[in-house]
Amino acid sequence: MNAEHRTGGGPWQEVAADLSRLSVTRVYGLPDDSMEAATALQNGGLEVVVTREQRTAVYAAAGQAMSGEGPGVAVVGRGPGTAACIPALVEARSQGAPIILLAQSHSAAAVPELSFQWLNQRALLEPACKSVLEWHPGIVQEAVAVAVEAPPGPVAILIPEEDEKAVMSADALGSCGSPRPRDNAVDTLHQHFSRPVVVLGGGCRQHRERVRELIELWDAPVLVTASGRGLIDENHEHFLGVAGLYSHSSVRSLYSKADIMIALGTELEETALEFVPESLPILQVALERSTEVWPGRTVVRRKVEVGDWKPDVEILHCPSWKDDWVQARKMTLSWAEEIHASERVAGIIGRIGELITPGSAVTFENGATDIWAYLWPILSLPDDTTVLALSEQTTLGASVPAAAALARTRAFNTVFAFAGDGAFVRCLHEPWILSQSGVVYVVFDDGGHGWLAQQAASFDLAPEDYASGAPSWWSGNRDQPLKIIQIRGPEDIDRIAPYIASSVGTMPLVLSVPVAPHERSPVALGTW
Repeated sequence: MNAEHRTGGGPWQEVAADLSRLSVTRVYGLPDDSMEAATALQNGGLEVVVTREQRTAVYAAAGQAMSGEGPGVAVVGRGPGTAACIPALVEARSQGAPIILLAQSHSAAAVPELSFQWLNQRALLEPACKSVLEWHPGIVQEAVAVAVEAPPGPVAILIPEEDEKAVMSADALGSCGSPRPRDNAVDTLHQHFSRPVVVLGGGCRQHRERVRELIELWDAPVLVTASGRGLIDENHEHFLGVAGLYSHSSVRSLYSKADIMIALGTELEETALEFVPESLPILQVALERSTEVWPGRTVVRRKVEVGDWKPDVEILHCPSWKDDWVQARKMTLSWAEEIHASERVAGIIGRIGELITPGSAVTFENGATDIWAYLWPILSLPDDTTVLALSEQTTLGASVPAAAALARTRAFNTVFAFAGDGAFVRCLHEPWILSQSGVVYVVFDDGGHGWLAQQAASFDLAPEDYASGAPSWWSGNRDQPLKIIQIRGPEDIDRIAPYIASSVGTMPLVLSVPVAPHERSPVALGTW
């Protein structure tokens, strides 16, 4: 999600001031990509030591605490950022290390289970911490007192985002001058529609044939969520790409012209609805986990398996609607052709896509550069492709071991894993991953966490603290027990394609793509 330029204020400014008054000079951590915490802490005169993993930050804070120089302090992001530090908090509590964990949390405007990276952080943290406190003025002093009181241990402070930043951008959702109801779910819609948009999620995976029947029956444009890729041949004439945040501008224009969105097998989490007007009614067919829907939206729910649903709306044939979405598809294909020729990284991804055959598997990581692969048809997947994409939690590093496990089943022709170096290097200590044949890792290397670097630059923070922009140490390391091939341009893929085909069955291959900051995905650059 693109963040607007902010200067770091509210609770985080007070936290920084309180830490300074307590003579704290240093904070370890991997801040949230809102950059509220990093900006306020650095502007408050504190040294922010950026770590590559959240647990490293907590271990470091515990080490400082044990030095006798006062409590150690760590800062982490919401959702998966908090989850990632739990092992270290367990150790810190066992050590009796007095540390303060500053954890970004969602504001009260967030929708449980649906907002991006929403997680019940209190429930997660309580077993590993001495105490979990909600932010209010003066809370830092209280937290320190609890942390150092015998027996000492870690204390977490949950610090909410400011409300106006919490859910989505105003451009994506539209504005509203009064508070919106939490749940607009209703039982019925009128029965006839002529301008539908269909969105397929991972819940359709066991019902592919039924979904395809409906698509043909309705003659409607089809999008997928990130986890829904592979459900339909992406060369199919009805296919228009990944929904919401990842839709090309030509496709986004259709959202305002449609008269219904039919969402099959998807929770409709935050990214899937970006750019979708609130006025568009949604018919959702899914066994969802959340009891709520998006504020301000009209949603009709059918809590059944997709294969058991009997359509209770009629889709009328509308030639002008088909003309609209066929034209949108043509414009998106034309855009991709131009981008493949002009953008080096996009061109590389396009060539790799041509190597993915039916019966293959693909995993996605969702980082600053690998998001290029989410933007259809920069990457277009064939029919009968198994896809594993990160959830809304975007838990860093999940795609790499998942790819190795998929290859280990030997159920797929080849497994392709798209990841950034920040995720990939987390797995270099796993011998079984490094030796597992059948995988092609496409690693976009900008020397760290490129998404955070991009956000830091927009807040006038040092981006190199998060990603140097230079390839990582492993990229040229020929001592690794796997084959690493540097990819400089699309022509390199053409040159080594026969080698990839002949070698992937005997060893894992890493296609290392060096990426300059300006080559990150347009989603990360804020130009999307």
